[in-house]
Amino acid sequence: MSDDELRAKVEQIAGKAILRMTREKAIAPNKLGEAIARDVLREFPELAPSRPATTSFAEASKRAMDLIARRVSGDEAPIPLPFQDLTDQFGGGLWPGLHFVTSTTGTGKTALALQIARCAALKGSEVLYVPLELDAPQLAIRMISDTLWDEWRAKPQGEAPPSWSDAYEGRMSTTTGTATGHAALFNDRWRARFEGVKIPRFNVIEATPGSWDAMTLEAELDSVLARGIVPKHPPLIVVDFLQLVGPLGGADGGKQDARERIGLVAYHLRDLARRRGVAVLVISSTARTNYGQFYGEKSKDSDKAPRVRFNDGTPRKIDRGYLLEGSGKESGEVEYAADSVSALLQAPDSQSIFATVKGRSRGPTRPQWCALRFEGGRFVEGVASAAANAWNEGARVDTAASTAASTASNAPRTSYADPKDV
Repeated sequence: MSDDELRAKVEQIAGKAILRMTREKAIAPNKLGEAIARDVLREFPELAPSRPATTSFAEASKRAMDLIARRVSGDEAPIPLPFQDLTDQFGGGLWPGLHFVTSTTGTGKTALALQIARCAALKGSEVLYVPLELDAPQLAIRMISDTLWDEWRAKPQGEAPPSWSDAYEGRMSTTTGTATGHAALFNDRWRARFEGVKIPRFNVIEATPGSWDAMTLEAELDSVLARGIVPKHPPLIVVDFLQLVGPLGGADGGKQDARERIGLVAYHLRDLARRRGVAVLVISSTARTNYGQFYGEKSKDSDKAPRVRFNDGTPRKIDRGYLLEGSGKESGEVEYAADSVSALLQAPDSQSIFATVKGRSRGPTRPQWCALRFEGGRFVEGVASAAANAWNEGARVDTAASTAASTASNAPRTSYADPKDV
């Protein structure tokens, strides 16, 4: 039946209901609506809202045993993460569910999300990345640069690859040169290596910020999953970032305010994660009023004002982590229902602190935070003791540990070419 035919039939049913109730002198608006709905559903039962599934404990227990058996046997494993400290923080990797990462502008949210996505794809997960701030070519350049840089950092011999920003802007060298020189460097030294980078299972959804509808995600997921094959690692969906997602259902949701729109989108992503057994990593911005908490700033009455602190014990713990829960812009209520909530903070010693302030399945021996260092457009593992000291004291740290780490992670970058060549 076409939409026009269905509409005509519903109008006919509504007309009969109005006539009947008029004769019965019972045309109260609320009763009229109930009568029309009842008559329509009697004619078209398939239009009734679906009832939630009712599962017996016996069935739930059987499914639970199957789940445990798959995981203890290694047939099902979490999504691998790029750093060991981060892996420990999430209990071996990223399990299916809804995971929030919140931070301020310019702290490296996208860089970290890309590193997580690239690691997941290379280790066997199907990845869907929704970059609402980047286009697909820019995303590819960043992934290529990260791959080549990781290879060079593991064995720093010869020329370091260009940074993603240099490559994106057409520079193959840190030295000043001509466009012709940079083009020659690209064609002679880098093009083949750039083209040689392959990242299977990584898929980009090119979406329009402000109007992309998350309702389309399930169909996109179906399009990349091989039928009949159960992967060892669950799929990963990255939404970067939440505040740029459009209303559910497209234009019809245009009257939603920001909080309602973001809440509905996030709950939809949570439902998708649970129904399909995927990990959904949602990048979220925070309001500017929260920036002080994310940079460890002390207020004038810092002795009285509560402030997040980091304990570098075994395991590493967060004091007053509740100050960072629900800190996403317009998304606070949803974050309380997420499987994990993390915040990316900037410590005074220029390290970053990745703090997981909520983890649904976290045990008492799991670390709650780790230190990362931003280097060359991407993160590497940092020094926890130095980061905790710098954050808690708000002072510059110059310990032997941080000095050694800085020396190791900031190896001198070899010039790509002699200035006269470019």
